Amino acid sequence: MGRTPLGQLVLKEKPKWEHSSYYTHCHAAIKAGFRPSEFGLCTPGQDLAIMLAVDEVEAKMQNYENELEAERVRKEQMKADAASGRR
Repeated sequence: MGRTPLGQLVLKEKPKWEHSSYYTHCHAAIKAGFRPSEFGLCTPGQDLAIMLAVDEVEAKMQNYENELEAERVRKEQMKADAASGRR
């Protein structure tokens, strides 16, 4: 049974992040339980390095989003405090 090349798949939603199609393809393969080399994205000897890199990038993106959310909440709290006359 052949697999559909990842480059032919269409995303249903626009992602929050701008990144390369290579990252998208590797991430999709890994999340689906495959190794990137199974889709011709790298050699089998490179699988572990690519999988670790994708994991690290994903963690960095999540941390950044968490920081943005914490900043948004902090600003909202400051506005609420100012509106109620507290400092």
